[in-house]
Amino acid sequence: MAEQCGSQDSDCGSFEKGDTEDHTLERLRLAAEARLTQGVYEVEVSYGGEADLHREKGRCGKNPGHKNFIPSPQFSLTHLPAGFQDKQLLETIGLCAQLTVRLVVNYTSMSRPEFLPNSKSAYPFSRFRGKTVPYRFGSGWLFDAFPRGVLGEGKGGECPCSECGQSGKPSSAWYELMFLTALHVVFDSEESKATDVELFYDSDVDRDSTVLKLAGGCVEMADIETDGCLLVCWTHDLDLGDKLQALSRQRWDLMREINMRYTREERGGLVVVVSHPHGCSKQVTVGWAVDRSDWTGLEVYRYSADTCPGSSGAGMWPVGWADPDFSILPHSKGVSKGVNECSPGVVVVD
Repeated sequence: MAEQCGSQDSDCGSFEKGDTEDHTLERLRLAAEARLTQGVYEVEVSYGGEADLHREKGRCGKNPGHKNFIPSPQFSLTHLPAGFQDKQLLETIGLCAQLTVRLVVNYTSMSRPEFLPNSKSAYPFSRFRGKTVPYRFGSGWLFDAFPRGVLGEGKGGECPCSECGQSGKPSSAWYELMFLTALHVVFDSEESKATDVELFYDSDVDRDSTVLKLAGGCVEMADIETDGCLLVCWTHDLDLGDKLQALSRQRWDLMREINMRYTREERGGLVVVVSHPHGCSKQVTVGWAVDRSDWTGLEVYRYSADTCPGSSGAGMWPVGWADPDFSILPHSKGVSKGVNECSPGVVVVD
């Protein structure tokens, strides 16, 4: 697995050697208890390795069999409902999928509050503050990629990543990568520094040769009220930065066009979610918006597109319903049987 800028080892398989059925059952029991502490939010947790994630997927009580989850490389026009079998729409979903990431969080910040805002309900994972287990798995997506240093129109400066800080020879050319997710997945910079951002986890086949792992850098913008988080990391791989920037800009351009084509008044209501359910490979689900409400000027959607633990922070696109310049919102929670809800997100300013 390729690594960038001092990525931390996210292998949580320390229990795998000499494993027994009793050990496995105990890990799964602990994970189930930890999962319950987040209430209706949808982070996946594990006390073991990757094998435990696949066990959790097989034991899923929310969507047994996951029949509506389509592996992203296999998603096709036939998976879109009548009236939306549009090649440009499919291309845009493909771009969203390429820019979706798995987040592996290896630490719980001491700064997590005890309770949710204006509530007596516990804040997700607050009981694990200061601990490195359980490992948490969520989703996110690349908002944009920006050249920095000498690449940034003469702005200069030195790369802020931990690798450069330790080397004594910081790079003068790098890319800054901005990822959006839910705040309950990555709460602050203390957690982001213990987070692995995994790109291109599209399949379990040859996973180690295809997944690119970046080290989390810092949280630049966060809002506990909206549950939105902007996670920033850096890479010296300029070819990767160029590729991600091109994919991101192409996605936004196509998304604006698609949103204008499928306005709410004309055909709206289709919702697309791309996530890493149960911390496993990337999947696409589609459904319908069932409600939209206003949260102090920001939109909150409820929708029928399936999600599972591990989908927290995933990109939710209400086709034709959202602001054409900012069309993806972070999935946040499951509110009732067959109904899920997004966060209104955060406003990003470059």
